[in-house]
Amino acid sequence: MRKFSVSLAILAVILDAVAIVLAMILAYKLRSDGGDIYLLPFSNYLRLLWWATPAWLVFLASQGLYNQRSLPTGWSAISRLLIGLLSGWGAFMIFLYLSRSPEAQNFPRLLIVYGVGLTSLLCIVDKLVLSATIGILRRQGIGVIRSVLLVSGNHENLIGSFRIEEKHGRHLSQIIKSDYLSELTKLEPGQVDEIVVQDNVLDEASMLSVISWADRTNTQFVLVPSLSTVRSTNVEMGTLAGSPVLFFRRTPLEGWGRVYKRLLDLVIVIPSIIILSPLLLILFAISQVSTGSGIIRQKRIGQDGKEFFLHKFRSMYVDGDDRFPEFRGWSSNEVKDPRVTPAGRILRKTNLDELAQLWDVLIGKMSIVGPRPEQPKYVAKFAQELPEYLKRHHVKSGMTGWAQINGARGNTPIADRVKYDLYYIENWSIWFDIRIILATFIYMVRQLARSEQ
Repeated sequence: MRKFSVSLAILAVILDAVAIVLAMILAYKLRSDGGDIYLLPFSNYLRLLWWATPAWLVFLASQGLYNQRSLPTGWSAISRLLIGLLSGWGAFMIFLYLSRSPEAQNFPRLLIVYGVGLTSLLCIVDKLVLSATIGILRRQGIGVIRSVLLVSGNHENLIGSFRIEEKHGRHLSQIIKSDYLSELTKLEPGQVDEIVVQDNVLDEASMLSVISWADRTNTQFVLVPSLSTVRSTNVEMGTLAGSPVLFFRRTPLEGWGRVYKRLLDLVIVIPSIIILSPLLLILFAISQVSTGSGIIRQKRIGQDGKEFFLHKFRSMYVDGDDRFPEFRGWSSNEVKDPRVTPAGRILRKTNLDELAQLWDVLIGKMSIVGPRPEQPKYVAKFAQELPEYLKRHHVKSGMTGWAQINGARGNTPIADRVKYDLYYIENWSIWFDIRIILATFIYMVRQLARSEQ
């Protein structure tokens, strides 16, 4: 199994390298009309590529594209790919500006435009081909990870997430709910590839015994963290009175982090409103005609527990609650909810109704990326069930978030959504935000394509 994972990672590196080199050669030929560019001969250009391509691969690797344990595929890989490529192009242009070599000083700007487009296109194609190949192999039983799950009691949500799914290529071979070590020792060598343990299931001695068993049998050990474990990931080692201690660091969004995040919001939201203004007007008109009101304002709880009004394009009839009182309140089945208009179903499925929140981002009430805001009554309810829930309000609410692009939507248990939100808060970075934005855009395009079928 590990050899298979290593082989896939090596294949991903080779495909990306070939795609980048081929794209850059095509870009040169387009710019030069098949000949040589003046003061930048093709041989010199190839020598420049010889050094630049490994640097691009380093930027792609920094996005986890060659992670042997969980090789990204599909749209997740594409969003990471675009961030890595753009980072590489940024570094490449800085090199051209600072370098005194003839190749750098005579590098045509149009060649950069062609290069950005073609490297993005060919690398996306190679990722889709790789994802399709992995999917075919897994359907044939090749490369499927055989997992054993150790849980206590009934944890259907966790169990369901480890069922056979193409996207992560795992097969749940066995569920063990008691006598963990004795049940594991009954397994034949090579019968299982991975042990997945729910946090707080094992005491320290049992945990060490299971880890030791995994080491002896060459089995991967995986721990599914609890909320408290996720909260403890952003720590640093130190000493206090001569004793080693762990200091809980403040989230990266403190101080200058908030300034950088706000600048990123403005850099994205202002051009977005200008570019999308025709679409926003169309959505407003559709909502106005189909529901009787184009925009709705809903009270939500945002940063520092303060209330604010969130905006959406209306997708329900104005008198829907009066006409269908049995559906009053939050609905878990929007397909059967008669209060939703036909046009509103499309808006909700594609999340286009959320674009009205660009205004909330512009005025600083929300951010593009962050935990999704909830109504006050649900905040009070969830805070009683999960004390860590209120930490979500340490940052601005977002139009999209880490939970949403990982499928934690709608009926997903709130505890699972909070895990994703806390992970985002503890591990925030500008690149993390950009990755989430790209993944959300890709998700919306896919949903829009499906709605038209």
